[in-house]
Amino acid sequence: MTTLTSAPSFDRAQRVSRAVSIVSSVAMWATAVAAVAGIIALLFFFDSIRGVLADHLQQILASDKIPKANLADVQAGLTTALDLSLGKRLILVVALLFKITPVFFVLYYLQTLFAQFAHGQVFTDSNIGHIRMIGTWLVASVVASLLAQAALFQVFAVPEFDFDIQFEPLFYGAITYVAAYVMGEGRRISDENAGIV
Repeated sequence: MTTLTSAPSFDRAQRVSRAVSIVSSVAMWATAVAAVAGIIALLFFFDSIRGVLADHLQQILASDKIPKANLADVQAGLTTALDLSLGKRLILVVALLFKITPVFFVLYYLQTLFAQFAHGQVFTDSNIGHIRMIGTWLVASVVASLLAQAALFQVFAVPEFDFDIQFEPLFYGAITYVAAYVMGEGRRISDENAGIV
Protein backbone atom coordinates (compact mmCIF):
# COMPACT_ATOMS: atom_id res chain seq x y z
CA MET A 1 0.00 0.00 0.00
CA THR A 2 1.47 3.34 -1.07
CA THR A 3 1.19 6.05 1.56
CA LEU A 4 2.29 9.67 1.28
CA THR A 5 1.56 10.80 4.81
CA SER A 6 5.24 11.24 5.54
CA ALA A 7 5.66 13.86 2.80
CA PRO A 8 5.12 17.42 4.15
CA SER A 9 4.11 18.66 0.70
CA PHE A 10 1.15 16.26 0.72
CA ASP A 11 -0.51 18.01 3.67
CA ARG A 12 -2.41 20.46 1.48
CA ALA A 13 -3.59 17.68 -0.84
CA GLN A 14 -4.86 15.77 2.18
CA ARG A 15 -6.79 18.80 3.45
CA VAL A 16 -8.37 19.37 0.03
CA SER A 17 -9.20 15.67 -0.22
CA ARG A 18 -10.81 15.72 3.21
CA ALA A 19 -12.94 18.73 2.19
CA VAL A 20 -14.05 17.06 -1.06
CA SER A 21 -14.87 13.88 0.87
CA ILE A 22 -17.06 15.83 3.31
CA VAL A 23 -18.84 17.78 0.56
CA SER A 24 -19.44 14.56 -1.40
CA SER A 25 -20.80 12.86 1.71
CA VAL A 26 -23.19 15.71 2.46
CA ALA A 27 -24.38 15.78 -1.17
CA MET A 28 -24.82 11.99 -1.15
CA TRP A 29 -26.98 11.97 1.97
CA ALA A 30 -28.93 15.05 0.83
CA THR A 31 -29.70 13.21 -2.42
CA ALA A 32 -30.86 10.15 -0.48
CA VAL A 33 -33.06 12.22 1.85
CA ALA A 34 -34.60 14.12 -1.09
CA ALA A 35 -35.33 10.83 -2.87
CA VAL A 36 -36.97 9.29 0.20
CA ALA A 37 -39.00 12.46 0.80
CA GLY A 38 -40.16 12.45 -2.82
CA ILE A 39 -41.16 8.79 -2.66
CA ILE A 40 -43.07 9.28 0.61
CA ALA A 41 -44.84 12.33 -0.81
CA LEU A 42 -45.85 10.47 -3.99
CA LEU A 43 -47.08 7.36 -2.21
CA PHE A 44 -48.60 8.63 1.03
CA PHE A 45 -49.22 12.39 0.85
CA PHE A 46 -50.10 13.01 -2.79
CA ASP A 47 -53.77 13.68 -2.01
CA SER A 48 -52.75 16.24 0.61
CA ILE A 49 -50.44 18.17 -1.69
CA ARG A 50 -52.72 17.90 -4.73
CA GLY A 51 -54.71 20.98 -3.68
CA VAL A 52 -51.60 23.06 -3.14
CA LEU A 53 -50.24 22.00 -6.52
CA ALA A 54 -53.54 22.76 -8.23
CA ASP A 55 -53.64 26.30 -6.79
CA HIS A 56 -50.04 26.95 -7.78
CA LEU A 57 -50.56 25.62 -11.30
CA GLN A 58 -53.73 27.70 -11.73
CA GLN A 59 -51.72 30.81 -10.88
CA ILE A 60 -49.18 29.86 -13.55
CA LEU A 61 -51.97 29.31 -16.10
CA ALA A 62 -53.55 32.65 -15.22
CA SER A 63 -50.27 34.48 -15.80
CA ASP A 64 -48.91 35.42 -19.21
CA LYS A 65 -45.95 33.04 -18.93
CA ILE A 66 -47.50 30.40 -21.20
CA PRO A 67 -48.27 31.24 -24.86
CA LYS A 68 -52.01 31.05 -25.59
CA ALA A 69 -51.37 28.62 -28.45
CA ASN A 70 -49.95 26.07 -25.96
CA LEU A 71 -52.45 26.73 -23.17
CA ALA A 72 -54.81 23.83 -23.99
CA ASP A 73 -51.96 21.29 -24.14
CA VAL A 74 -50.49 22.58 -20.88
CA GLN A 75 -53.88 22.43 -19.14
CA ALA A 76 -54.40 18.85 -20.33
CA GLY A 77 -50.95 17.88 -19.07
CA LEU A 78 -51.55 19.51 -15.69
CA THR A 79 -54.90 17.77 -15.33
CA THR A 80 -53.17 14.44 -15.97
CA ALA A 81 -50.43 15.34 -13.47
CA LEU A 82 -52.95 16.10 -10.74
CA ASP A 83 -55.00 12.95 -11.34
CA LEU A 84 -52.44 10.21 -10.82
CA SER A 85 -53.54 6.75 -9.79
CA LEU A 86 -51.47 4.70 -7.38
CA GLY A 87 -50.12 2.68 -10.29
CA LYS A 88 -48.90 5.80 -12.07
CA ARG A 89 -47.37 7.11 -8.87
CA LEU A 90 -45.49 3.82 -8.48
CA ILE A 91 -44.13 4.30 -12.00
CA LEU A 92 -43.01 7.81 -10.98
CA VAL A 93 -41.24 6.31 -7.96
CA VAL A 94 -39.39 3.94 -10.28
CA ALA A 95 -38.48 6.87 -12.56
CA LEU A 96 -37.20 8.82 -9.56
CA LEU A 97 -35.08 5.85 -8.48
CA PHE A 98 -33.65 5.56 -12.00
CA LYS A 99 -32.57 9.20 -11.84
CA ILE A 100 -31.30 9.21 -8.26
CA THR A 101 -29.45 5.89 -7.99
CA PRO A 102 -26.53 6.72 -10.35
CA VAL A 103 -26.08 10.13 -8.73
CA PHE A 104 -26.02 8.54 -5.27
CA PHE A 105 -23.39 5.98 -6.24
CA VAL A 106 -21.18 8.47 -8.08
CA LEU A 107 -21.18 10.60 -4.92
CA TYR A 108 -20.59 7.52 -2.76
CA TYR A 109 -17.52 6.44 -4.70
CA LEU A 110 -16.23 10.03 -4.86
CA GLN A 111 -16.57 10.33 -1.10
CA THR A 112 -14.81 6.99 -0.55
CA LEU A 113 -12.04 7.85 -3.01
CA PHE A 114 -11.24 11.21 -1.47
CA ALA A 115 -11.48 9.79 2.05
CA GLN A 116 -8.71 7.37 1.00
CA PHE A 117 -6.71 10.27 -0.44
CA ALA A 118 -7.13 12.14 2.84
CA HIS A 119 -5.56 9.17 4.65
CA GLY A 120 -2.59 9.21 2.29
CA GLN A 121 -3.68 6.17 0.30
CA VAL A 122 -3.47 7.16 -3.36
CA PHE A 123 -2.10 4.49 -5.70
CA THR A 124 -4.07 1.56 -4.32
CA ASP A 125 -6.10 -1.17 -6.00
CA SER A 126 -9.21 -0.11 -4.08
CA ASN A 127 -8.91 3.49 -5.33
CA ILE A 128 -8.54 2.26 -8.91
CA GLY A 129 -11.72 0.27 -8.31
CA HIS A 130 -13.49 3.39 -6.97
CA ILE A 131 -12.50 5.37 -10.08
CA ARG A 132 -13.72 2.51 -12.27
CA MET A 133 -17.07 2.48 -10.46
CA ILE A 134 -17.45 6.26 -10.86
CA GLY A 135 -17.02 5.79 -14.60
CA THR A 136 -19.45 2.88 -14.63
CA TRP A 137 -22.16 4.82 -12.79
CA LEU A 138 -21.69 7.87 -15.00
CA VAL A 139 -22.35 5.70 -18.05
CA ALA A 140 -25.25 4.01 -16.25
CA SER A 141 -26.76 7.43 -15.52
CA VAL A 142 -27.37 7.97 -19.24
CA VAL A 143 -29.27 4.68 -19.57
CA ALA A 144 -31.15 5.33 -16.32
CA SER A 145 -32.15 8.80 -17.55
CA LEU A 146 -33.61 7.35 -20.74
CA LEU A 147 -35.59 4.78 -18.73
CA ALA A 148 -36.86 7.53 -16.41
CA GLN A 149 -37.94 9.63 -19.38
CA ALA A 150 -39.75 6.66 -20.92
CA ALA A 151 -41.59 6.15 -17.62
CA LEU A 152 -42.60 9.83 -17.50
CA PHE A 153 -43.84 9.74 -21.09
CA GLN A 154 -45.94 6.71 -20.18
CA VAL A 155 -47.40 8.27 -17.03
CA PHE A 156 -48.31 11.57 -18.66
CA ALA A 157 -49.42 9.97 -21.94
CA VAL A 158 -47.16 12.11 -24.09
CA PRO A 159 -48.24 11.40 -27.69
CA GLU A 160 -45.08 12.59 -29.42
CA PHE A 161 -41.83 12.74 -27.55
CA ASP A 162 -38.13 12.98 -28.07
CA PHE A 163 -35.64 11.53 -25.64
CA ASP A 164 -33.27 14.08 -24.16
CA ILE A 165 -29.96 12.21 -24.35
CA GLN A 166 -27.13 13.65 -22.28
CA PHE A 167 -23.85 12.68 -23.92
CA GLU A 168 -21.55 14.38 -21.39
CA PRO A 169 -21.94 11.78 -18.61
CA LEU A 170 -21.45 9.04 -21.22
CA PHE A 171 -18.22 10.65 -22.43
CA TYR A 172 -16.87 11.44 -18.95
CA GLY A 173 -17.86 8.01 -17.68
CA ALA A 174 -16.08 6.24 -20.53
CA ILE A 175 -12.96 8.38 -20.08
CA THR A 176 -12.96 7.78 -16.31
CA TYR A 177 -13.34 4.03 -16.81
CA VAL A 178 -10.46 3.97 -19.31
CA ALA A 179 -8.32 6.05 -16.91
CA ALA A 180 -8.97 3.49 -14.16
CA TYR A 181 -8.03 0.69 -16.57
CA VAL A 182 -4.74 2.41 -17.47
CA MET A 183 -3.97 3.05 -13.79
CA GLY A 184 -4.69 -0.60 -12.99
CA GLU A 185 -2.37 -1.80 -15.74
CA GLY A 186 0.33 0.62 -14.58
CA ARG A 187 -0.05 -0.61 -11.01
CA ARG A 188 0.13 -4.26 -12.15
CA ILE A 189 3.29 -3.68 -14.24
CA SER A 190 4.90 -1.75 -11.36
CA ASP A 191 4.17 -4.59 -8.95
CA GLU A 192 5.59 -7.14 -11.42
CA ASN A 193 8.77 -5.09 -11.88
CA ALA A 194 9.13 -4.70 -8.12
CA GLY A 195 8.81 -8.48 -7.78
CA ILE A 196 11.51 -9.05 -10.37
CA VAL A 197 13.90 -6.68 -8.59
